[in-house]
Amino acid sequence: MIIAIDSGNTVSKVGVFRNGSIVKTYEKRTYGELIQLVKDLNPDRIIVSTVKIPVEKFIRDIPAARLFLYNHNTPLPIRVQYATPSTLGLDRIALSAGAWNEFPGRNLLIISAGTCITYDFINDQGEYLGGSISPGLHMRLKSLHHYTANLPLIDLVENAPLIGTSTESSILSGVIHGTLTEISGFIHQYQEKFKDIQVIFSGGDVKFFESKLKDHIFAIPNLVLKGIYSIFSYNENPA
Repeated sequence: MIIAIDSGNTVSKVGVFRNGSIVKTYEKRTYGELIQLVKDLNPDRIIVSTVKIPVEKFIRDIPAARLFLYNHNTPLPIRVQYATPSTLGLDRIALSAGAWNEFPGRNLLIISAGTCITYDFINDQGEYLGGSISPGLHMRLKSLHHYTANLPLIDLVENAPLIGTSTESSILSGVIHGTLTEISGFIHQYQEKFKDIQVIFSGGDVKFFESKLKDHIFAIPNLVLKGIYSIFSYNENPA
């Protein structure tokens, strides 16, 4: 058994892999919970990608022989052509590596919807060229409340009318339909520029968007964890 840990700003996501396939996932909010889970699972190898938790903690608490640390110096199955590679989020690299593992030799647009919405592009030569970052749904709702005097903070709902008839429904219309229009617009522009392109969707809000987008997309849950695992496999079994 191999586990991959994606330790982000708020939670740590853990994927359990057997024979190269993810079979179970967990979310842990504290470092103590995470380490206890590792001890309970007792995996053969532990792959760690960390943003907030100092890497020294993992080195202290996980046997070195089992530990594989994924960082900006890790060799990759894709070639990063980003102008500032040291500033590129490890999650965006992992998303792209995971997508390339699923669809090698294709032009790929990877859209991940969570706290932020990221758009990442890999050409059919396996070159990561870059993409875009915009606010996610909840960030948009919070910003409207935070940066205005009178707009309320409201919860996200599954559907919103196109024409809002109250302040609340107008906010939901702007946020939901505005975000959908943004995503569809990006997809259309990439499809115009790259005729043979596969669009991949992932992230915490993937289910919210999946049924609402008319464009042909391929949804892959847990793509970051799968990408981390594919980077580990690339390093453990180089061609």
